[in-house]
Amino acid sequence: MAHKILCVDDSPTIILSLRQPLEEAGFEVISASNGQEGIELLNKHWDVSLIYLDVNMPVMDGFEFLKKIRANKTTSGIRVVMVTTEGSKDSILKAKDLGISGWLIKPAVGDSILQVAEKFLGKQSA
Repeated sequence: MAHKILCVDDSPTIILSLRQPLEEAGFEVISASNGQEGIELLNKHWDVSLIYLDVNMPVMDGFEFLKKIRANKTTSGIRVVMVTTEGSKDSILKAKDLGISGWLIKPAVGDSILQVAEKFLGKQSA
């Protein structure tokens, strides 16, 4: 059974760049365009194993999303990798304080996205 990955980003282009290499490698991918939609998807998909998350989004940003999932017993242990243009030390430290597992700077390429998923979840059979 394929691991399920949630991608949360307000850019359809970024969602596609995340989805494509992950699905080709055999992962199941669901996506949301902001943190609120991400929370709603997590309420329906309790079997998410990894989240790729943007910082700057409308409705609910990545930091608020992280606070909410870390406060929920069911979602608190899901690994989260930030995929963002944000590279400031303050942003990275804030995200680390909220329990992120990794940080990729956009534009992250398919190989780096896939390497992170395989590091945390292992290889999938496509």
